[in-house]
Amino acid sequence: MKPMIKVYIILFQIILLSTFYYLGTFLQRTLDLPIAGSILGLMMLFIALKLQLVPAHWVEKGSSFLLKILPLFLVPPTVGVINYFQVFTGGGKWLILLTEIKHETTANAAGFKATVCIVSLLCWNDLCHSGSQNSLFNFFTNIT
Repeated sequence: MKPMIKVYIILFQIILLSTFYYLGTFLQRTLDLPIAGSILGLMMLFIALKLQLVPAHWVEKGSSFLLKILPLFLVPPTVGVINYFQVFTGGGKWLILLTEIKHETTANAAGFKATVCIVSLLCWNDLCHSGSQNSLFNFFTNIT
Protein backbone atom coordinates (compact mmCIF):
# COMPACT_ATOMS: atom_id res chain seq x y z
CA MET A 1 0.00 0.00 0.00
CA LYS A 2 1.31 3.44 -0.87
CA PRO A 3 2.35 5.64 2.08
CA MET A 4 -0.02 8.43 1.06
CA ILE A 5 -2.98 6.04 1.05
CA LYS A 6 -2.02 4.94 4.58
CA VAL A 7 -2.06 8.56 5.69
CA TYR A 8 -5.55 9.06 4.23
CA ILE A 9 -6.82 5.89 5.89
CA ILE A 10 -5.44 6.96 9.28
CA LEU A 11 -6.94 10.45 8.85
CA PHE A 12 -10.33 9.00 7.93
CA GLN A 13 -10.25 6.71 10.96
CA ILE A 14 -9.26 9.55 13.31
CA ILE A 15 -12.13 11.62 11.89
CA LEU A 16 -14.48 8.69 12.51
CA LEU A 17 -13.25 8.38 16.12
CA SER A 18 -13.61 12.15 16.57
CA THR A 19 -17.16 11.96 15.24
CA PHE A 20 -18.12 9.71 18.15
CA TYR A 21 -16.53 12.19 20.55
CA TYR A 22 -18.44 15.12 19.06
CA LEU A 23 -21.70 13.15 19.00
CA GLY A 24 -21.26 12.34 22.68
CA THR A 25 -20.49 15.97 23.51
CA PHE A 26 -23.53 17.11 21.51
CA LEU A 27 -25.75 14.60 23.32
CA GLN A 28 -24.43 15.66 26.71
CA ARG A 29 -25.02 19.35 26.05
CA THR A 30 -28.39 18.85 24.38
CA LEU A 31 -29.83 16.54 27.05
CA ASP A 32 -27.93 18.21 29.92
CA LEU A 33 -26.62 14.86 31.13
CA PRO A 34 -24.38 14.60 34.20
CA ILE A 35 -21.84 12.41 32.39
CA ALA A 36 -19.01 13.77 30.23
CA GLY A 37 -19.60 13.92 26.50
CA SER A 38 -16.35 12.12 25.78
CA ILE A 39 -17.52 9.19 27.91
CA LEU A 40 -20.86 9.12 26.08
CA GLY A 41 -18.98 9.08 22.77
CA LEU A 42 -16.79 6.26 24.00
CA MET A 43 -19.85 4.27 25.05
CA MET A 44 -21.48 4.89 21.65
CA LEU A 45 -18.31 3.72 19.90
CA PHE A 46 -18.21 0.61 22.09
CA ILE A 47 -21.85 -0.20 21.31
CA ALA A 48 -21.31 0.42 17.60
CA LEU A 49 -18.30 -1.92 17.64
CA LYS A 50 -20.14 -4.60 19.62
CA LEU A 51 -23.18 -4.47 17.31
CA GLN A 52 -20.78 -4.43 14.34
CA LEU A 53 -22.32 -1.21 13.02
CA VAL A 54 -18.72 -0.01 12.79
CA PRO A 55 -16.30 -2.80 11.90
CA ALA A 56 -13.15 -2.84 14.03
CA HIS A 57 -10.87 -2.49 11.00
CA TRP A 58 -12.49 0.92 10.31
CA VAL A 59 -10.85 2.36 13.44
CA GLU A 60 -7.92 0.02 14.05
CA LYS A 61 -5.10 1.93 12.32
CA GLY A 62 -6.30 5.34 13.51
CA SER A 63 -6.55 4.21 17.12
CA SER A 64 -3.13 2.54 16.93
CA PHE A 65 -1.66 5.79 15.62
CA LEU A 66 -3.28 7.77 18.44
CA LEU A 67 -1.91 5.32 21.00
CA LYS A 68 1.58 5.72 19.55
CA ILE A 69 1.52 9.51 19.98
CA LEU A 70 -0.21 9.41 23.39
CA PRO A 71 3.06 9.98 25.33
CA LEU A 72 3.36 13.37 23.63
CA PHE A 73 0.25 14.45 25.53
CA LEU A 74 1.82 13.36 28.83
CA VAL A 75 5.01 15.41 28.49
CA PRO A 76 3.56 18.83 29.52
CA PRO A 77 2.39 17.63 32.97
CA THR A 78 5.82 16.11 33.57
CA VAL A 79 7.52 19.36 32.63
CA GLY A 80 5.13 21.20 34.96
CA VAL A 81 6.20 18.95 37.85
CA ILE A 82 9.84 19.64 37.06
CA ASN A 83 9.16 23.41 37.19
CA TYR A 84 7.88 23.00 40.77
CA PHE A 85 10.57 20.58 41.91
CA GLN A 86 11.11 22.57 45.13
CA VAL A 87 7.73 21.24 46.32
CA PHE A 88 9.20 17.73 46.31
CA THR A 89 12.34 18.66 48.22
CA GLY A 90 12.11 18.56 51.99
CA GLY A 91 8.44 17.75 52.57
CA GLY A 92 8.09 16.07 49.20
CA LYS A 93 8.42 12.64 50.77
CA TRP A 94 5.15 13.24 52.59
CA LEU A 95 3.52 14.40 49.39
CA ILE A 96 4.57 11.22 47.61
CA LEU A 97 3.43 9.09 50.57
CA LEU A 98 0.03 10.80 50.70
CA THR A 99 -0.38 10.40 46.95
CA GLU A 100 0.41 6.69 47.23
CA ILE A 101 -2.09 6.28 50.09
CA LYS A 102 -4.74 8.09 48.03
CA HIS A 103 -4.13 5.84 45.03
CA GLU A 104 -4.26 2.68 47.16
CA THR A 105 -7.48 3.81 48.86
CA THR A 106 -9.11 4.60 45.52
CA ALA A 107 -8.04 1.28 43.99
CA ASN A 108 -9.27 -0.68 47.01
CA ALA A 109 -12.62 1.14 47.06
CA ALA A 110 -13.11 0.56 43.34
CA GLY A 111 -12.18 -3.11 43.71
CA PHE A 112 -14.57 -3.53 46.63
CA LYS A 113 -17.41 -1.87 44.70
CA ALA A 114 -16.74 -4.04 41.65
CA THR A 115 -16.73 -7.15 43.86
CA VAL A 116 -20.06 -6.15 45.41
CA CYS A 117 -21.56 -5.60 41.95
CA ILE A 118 -20.27 -8.94 40.65
CA VAL A 119 -21.48 -10.84 43.71
CA SER A 120 -24.89 -9.15 43.42
CA LEU A 121 -25.07 -10.13 39.75
CA LEU A 122 -24.06 -13.70 40.53
CA CYS A 123 -26.63 -14.00 43.31
CA TRP A 124 -29.33 -12.52 41.07
CA ASN A 125 -28.34 -14.93 38.31
CA ASP A 126 -28.43 -17.84 40.75
CA LEU A 127 -31.91 -16.85 41.96
CA CYS A 128 -33.18 -16.57 38.39
CA HIS A 129 -31.68 -19.91 37.37
CA SER A 130 -31.78 -21.76 40.67
CA GLY A 131 -32.79 -25.05 39.05
CA SER A 132 -30.13 -24.87 36.34
CA GLN A 133 -26.77 -26.57 36.74
CA ASN A 134 -25.25 -24.12 34.24
CA SER A 135 -25.79 -21.01 36.33
CA LEU A 136 -22.95 -18.54 36.52
CA PHE A 137 -22.88 -18.75 40.31
CA ASN A 138 -22.38 -22.53 40.25
CA PHE A 139 -19.68 -22.11 37.64
CA PHE A 140 -17.65 -19.74 39.81
CA THR A 141 -18.18 -21.69 43.02
CA ASN A 142 -17.00 -24.90 41.37
CA ILE A 143 -13.77 -23.24 40.20
CA THR A 144 -12.61 -22.41 43.72
